[in-house]
Amino acid sequence: MWLLTNRKAPERKGKVQLIDATLFWSAMRRSLGDKRREIPPEKALEVLSLLAKRKDGETRTRTEDGYEEEVVVSHIFPTTQFGFRRIPVERPLRLNLQASPERIARLEEQNGFQNLARSPTLPSRPSPRSSIAAFLNTEGGDLLLGVADDRTVVGIEQDRLDNDDKFMLHLSQVVRNGLGARAGTRVDPKVQIVDGKGVCVVSCQRSPEPVLLRWKGVEAAKAGDFFVRSGPGTVRLSDEDAKEYARTRFPQAVDTRD
Repeated sequence: MWLLTNRKAPERKGKVQLIDATLFWSAMRRSLGDKRREIPPEKALEVLSLLAKRKDGETRTRTEDGYEEEVVVSHIFPTTQFGFRRIPVERPLRLNLQASPERIARLEEQNGFQNLARSPTLPSRPSPRSSIAAFLNTEGGDLLLGVADDRTVVGIEQDRLDNDDKFMLHLSQVVRNGLGARAGTRVDPKVQIVDGKGVCVVSCQRSPEPVLLRWKGVEAAKAGDFFVRSGPGTVRLSDEDAKEYARTRFPQAVDTRD
């Protein structure tokens, strides 16, 4: 039986009393199906007495097989012993993605893949970085590197890096330098081979805080540029619009713009 109330006496607040009433029974003169025991009124009053006394470690004598022993029937614990802590563990979103000619052919039908970065690889201009920042600041999404505007697979090999591992390290470093280490934990790139060429699928998970792009001093705002996805495209918000967007989108975060 649970007795719950939010109108506790001051001395009971923050505490839970557990009473073991398994000793307070007597045999029924006539069983009711499988029920052969009952708590008579005098025993029920004794249980209420234990509750009223509010004493931790109260004992009663139990007789079993001709032997008597003292049994603790009342325990009092702080409520913290019944609680638990929720610790969120964040990690990059991992999706089952596979780049194939068929999927690339369907890009025009998916708004999330339309009008992404103009360069097929990772040029010095900040287009891929701004698209990544925009996905993080909106609902997340996927960016393809190594596919031209006309859906031709050109591959990431044009970056002239020795192998895919070096490309991935280079991309991760670019993201951390431009968007910050925390944003980097929400970006998960994978390289797929399509028509014998490497295509990098960059999966971006929605960020719980505003992500600003700072890149070699070319940003328009002192604190960094704020990008979002608008339909199939990426747009940079003005300082005032960015503050208002961050206030409504990230209510727990402080303003990140000057």
